[in-house]
Amino acid sequence: MPEATGKLLGNIFKTAGRLTLTFAAFLSFHVSTQPGFAQSAASTTPPVANNGYVDEVIDEILRRTNGPDAAEYRVANAYDMSRDRLLSELVSGELIEYAAVATKPEWEAELIPIRIPLRKGLQGYRILFILGANQETHSRIETLEDLRSLSVGSGLQWSTSRVMEEAGLHVVKAETLEHLLRMLELGRFMNLPRGMDEIFFEYEKWSEKIPDLAIEKNLTLFIPLPTYLFVSPERPDLAERFERGLRSMIADGSLDRLFWKYFQKDIERVGLDKRRTIRIPNPNLGPETPLDDPALWFTPGDIPPNLAKRQQNTPTEAGLSPQ
Repeated sequence: MPEATGKLLGNIFKTAGRLTLTFAAFLSFHVSTQPGFAQSAASTTPPVANNGYVDEVIDEILRRTNGPDAAEYRVANAYDMSRDRLLSELVSGELIEYAAVATKPEWEAELIPIRIPLRKGLQGYRILFILGANQETHSRIETLEDLRSLSVGSGLQWSTSRVMEEAGLHVVKAETLEHLLRMLELGRFMNLPRGMDEIFFEYEKWSEKIPDLAIEKNLTLFIPLPTYLFVSPERPDLAERFERGLRSMIADGSLDRLFWKYFQKDIERVGLDKRRTIRIPNPNLGPETPLDDPALWFTPGDIPPNLAKRQQNTPTEAGLSPQ
């Protein structure tokens, strides 16, 4: 084949490949034709437990900030996209304009972060997947130094991986949760920390496939870890809309109510008050992290608003003597 013909065919194939990818992206892409039109955000995240929380928060933000001058909103399908690829797409803003992700320094540097912990830092409370036969080993762990004697599994691009490595833990990484669980089954590491809002759903999904899989009974790892809404630098107008809506929800307590609606059962089931907590510092948090605002963070001992209201209305607190 003549060299010129080969180059021409190569260029045709490359162009066809790009067109195929672009068309596939178009098919998975939803664009609102009216400013402020709020489609369901469900297509932005995989269908797993509690992802409906972010969807409902976004929908409420859009409802509150709707109007003729509202920033246009479009939803892209980010299924099966690695964190690095997602960051790249967000920077360009061509296919994806926002994502709710646990923070990393490079994300805060390259995107517009809305520094309100969307899940009140709940994912920083990590509960361990282990094999049931290794419970006794973990029952002897009391300090971070003790924990360093065990290998830990984590995602290749997860925010917690870097934090645990910098804390001196031996971290074994893989690309997907399925790979990590299979590696745990094969004894490649001793435990796999997961967010307390994730672990029960994942256990129900995987325990039949991995019969020895167990949830460790005594430990909690705590890493300060906010999940922020990150917005493409191409869409500062959308970032302003998101932040305005979030602050409105904080002000009237609706963000708190949604938080407890989705996470109360998991919080109660974990029983943090019955577990030893090992704190792992997160040196990757920047100085703008709102750590000094306790209203934005979950802490053990917090109670849902409906229970707090009932307690305020008990006879003793109302100034009456109990019968």
